[in-house]
Amino acid sequence: MKTIRLIILVLIFFALSSCVSPFYGTARIEEGLKIDAGIAGTSYIDGYLGRNPSYTGIRGDVEVGYGICKYFQANARIGLGWGHGGKRYFGNSRNDFIHDIALGPQFALPLSSSWNLTPALRVEAGYANDEFYATPALLLGFGNPETFTIGARFLTYILDQIFVTFHVKRVNIFAGVDIWTQLSPDFSDNPPVATLGAGCKLK
Repeated sequence: MKTIRLIILVLIFFALSSCVSPFYGTARIEEGLKIDAGIAGTSYIDGYLGRNPSYTGIRGDVEVGYGICKYFQANARIGLGWGHGGKRYFGNSRNDFIHDIALGPQFALPLSSSWNLTPALRVEAGYANDEFYATPALLLGFGNPETFTIGARFLTYILDQIFVTFHVKRVNIFAGVDIWTQLSPDFSDNPPVATLGAGCKLK
């Protein structure tokens, strides 16, 4: 029971500062340089009890990846935006600058089947809203070329976020939601921590 309580406390601690970073890429890796960019509406939490935790805003993201082979890709991305915080707990409403920078590798294993499935592991180390983080994500891509990608991000080994990205030619549509912020009654009056965005494959 002590272990379970510790895990729950850790999850709530991380949930107090949480956002869903958009993913406009694919699980399947193509060799060479690739660049994706997009814009999204987002709700997020930035702060602890006694501050304004809930914000809604808009963000733009650019991701650059380089596929060494069909099994490995190096990624770097940056997201910038602006959010507005509602009055919550103590303190006044204020605007907030969104910043989200991350680096990391992606490993893929394309499978030959009628579904053309591509499972992948993506690991990111980053800095967002004044906090450092490291998150592994499991991806599963469908089709070749990939038509949609489902994904799950983890806090250590605990599922934290789920998302899906649809790929229509060069256009990518992303939708994702944070799960753990919905479990705490402290955030019952806040909108879900979620992101909905549209991107484009520039290269």
